[in-house]
Amino acid sequence: NAPADVEAAAEADAALTACQASAKQTAAMLAGLGGRQGVAAKKDLEQLQSDVKGLQGKLDAAKAKLNERQQKLEVRKIVDESEEKLKAAEQSLTRAAEAEAPFLKEGDEALKTDQVTAAVEALAKAIQESSASVGAARTYITMKRVAVKRLSEAAASIGAESLGKLQERLESMHKRVQELKAGAHTRRCQASKKEAEAKIAALKALVKTAQEDTAELTKDGAGAPETEAMKVICKKAGDSQ
Repeated sequence: NAPADVEAAAEADAALTACQASAKQTAAMLAGLGGRQGVAAKKDLEQLQSDVKGLQGKLDAAKAKLNERQQKLEVRKIVDESEEKLKAAEQSLTRAAEAEAPFLKEGDEALKTDQVTAAVEALAKAIQESSASVGAARTYITMKRVAVKRLSEAAASIGAESLGKLQERLESMHKRVQELKAGAHTRRCQASKKEAEAKIAALKALVKTAQEDTAELTKDGAGAPETEAMKVICKKAGDSQ
């Protein structure tokens, strides 16, 4: 359990720091007694000072090991958080791929003309969210790769290796996002073209119908058009706008 390990390490660090302070005070006290003792007592004092020095060395060694442990725990925390960022980016990329899926279908399952515009908008939104998520993860991991370099050699080595692997996965995801963006742009252009073609086709049909409806009215010698016939022609023209 990472949080529990970090808490235990912090408690041990506090205890060691207190012990080091006590040992330092004891050493200072013994040093102050040196000039006021007889020969026999001086030998005893020197032994005590040696004992205290030995204890200080053991405390320093324990503190160094603990510091190394704390830095490795910090690396593990950084890697865990980076993996969470990566997981979120992967999920957003999956949603973007799912939004692209309808465009890859053929035959009877292919998108109808009236479905394309909405599908293009959904794809663009999913890609935008994926791009933001992947970008945030890349920035975070880049910063953390710099941060672990300031740790001890052993901790920095572990961090560099783990974060390097995550960075490789992110670069692959970034490349996929760029491919989706390029494909979405092409599909948007195609959708606009199809929409324009559909409107032109509808307009041509309307013009043809209008020509047919007014054919009799434009013949030489034709009388005034019937009111109802004119209403129909005008309504069709208005519906086309």
